[in-house]
Amino acid sequence: VFGEDTYETFEIIGKVLKLEDRAEAVNNFIREAEADLAARAGSVEESPETYLGGCSFRGEQGILSTKTHLDLLNSVNALNVMDALTDERSVMIDKEKLLDLDPEMIILDLSGKTLLDEDMKTDPEFYRSLSAFKNNNAYYIMPYFTYGMNYDTAILNMYYIGSLAHPENFADIDLKAKAAEIYTMFVGKDVFADLLET
Repeated sequence: VFGEDTYETFEIIGKVLKLEDRAEAVNNFIREAEADLAARAGSVEESPETYLGGCSFRGEQGILSTKTHLDLLNSVNALNVMDALTDERSVMIDKEKLLDLDPEMIILDLSGKTLLDEDMKTDPEFYRSLSAFKNNNAYYIMPYFTYGMNYDTAILNMYYIGSLAHPENFADIDLKAKAAEIYTMFVGKDVFADLLET
């Protein structure tokens, strides 16, 4: 999300569409979000051990599909338990490994909701065995990547994950207001309620 490729992409789009000022405004917004998130992020040592599941990978996936070393968690110093285990960016693990890791917090990508719902019905004991579910510390995030990055939703997810990992640092953030700000910048209006309904 945050990187020179992103900024160059919007610059190219701006040139092609003859909307250089608009492209610059979007890039400035992304840079300001990155700086704000970095300023708010607590130390990674204070973060709950976090696992991100349900990540799409060549289609919809369940809880055992995860990602490592990604801006979504790194931007707010949320400790991804998978980062220390592999340099692979997209990983499929088995249930025994997830039970062994037993992360304090589990974040699930709604892009995998159908498979997650089916799996929860088929094997409820597995989910009840995970501390994050026992302690009501499992959360959904909006789908942000399907064959391409949805920058607006990714940035909103970062604010949400930051509020979960370091609540005191994000206490002044109203997520609905932040969503309105982000979506209005990217698509011209607040579409958060519509996305939630979908």
